[in-house]
Amino acid sequence: MLPDSSASQLEVLQARVAELEKRLAELSSPGVRRKPKVANKVAAVSIGALVLGASVAYAVTSSGLPLHEVMDWSATGTPVPALNSNVRWSRQDPANAEPRHTNQVLSIIEDATQTNSFSWPLYVQLNATTSPLADPGTSQNAGITSNVYNRSTGTPWVVGYHAEAHHGLLTPVTEPKQTVTANGTSILFNGELSSYSRTGRTIGLNLQAHGIEGTTICDDAINLQSTSSQAYWSNGVHFEGPYNIGINFDTATTNMGIDLRDNSIRMNAGQKFYLDGARGRAYLTYDATFDRIEMWKNGSVIEAW
Repeated sequence: MLPDSSASQLEVLQARVAELEKRLAELSSPGVRRKPKVANKVAAVSIGALVLGASVAYAVTSSGLPLHEVMDWSATGTPVPALNSNVRWSRQDPANAEPRHTNQVLSIIEDATQTNSFSWPLYVQLNATTSPLADPGTSQNAGITSNVYNRSTGTPWVVGYHAEAHHGLLTPVTEPKQTVTANGTSILFNGELSSYSRTGRTIGLNLQAHGIEGTTICDDAINLQSTSSQAYWSNGVHFEGPYNIGINFDTATTNMGIDLRDNSIRMNAGQKFYLDGARGRAYLTYDATFDRIEMWKNGSVIEAW
């Protein structure tokens, strides 16, 4: 059974077909002067237009029909921004859906089974502008752009980018789930940055609290969660070197640089707590040979205990 919106569209289409049949009958009646070929062409074009209208009407609510550059699977039409898109598909979520019912406009599924398998279900290549006059105000190039709007006064979960990686899960769509001993590496998000120029600036991950149009304070730049004592991160942040500086506040000013609360800080013997910025003339260290804490200033121990 067709949804109400499709049924109404079908009624309109049937009425248009009836009008066309009436008009064709009038053209075929005696006393009407016409050119047969022209009349036939008019009829063919009219019927073709109706068929096209039918396909568009059914494409709003049905599947298995040819895809068009612009398609809207919504009953009333989905509001869209001013996009210069060659292809635009849109929809609204259905009414009275069951809990945890998901809505997708486009789904891409690839099932890899071969040894030689570099599987990329979605590939985006952006060749950014080559204009020497380009600057951040005139040229902003993004491989993937996601605009999300949290519009509810309730407490929904809204996210711009979401990914799930399942390490060792063999059959995700069947119950009971089957697992396998996975010896490879599962990465939720992987970025590889290459720099071939000593000028400009390269950033691996940039998170900006965007202060426009009355933006208030944002909460967490990075939030690391553990759901239970059985499911947690072995390392919250793990550095694999070499690095020049692991964490650099640079010119940033904060009320508290690092707040450990109920957590300790650990370092190997011989490492230093510098007390004078980058000059390195005043620091605290632990000498394991003499089993003592030392305070150094200008190259000499001024206190030890």
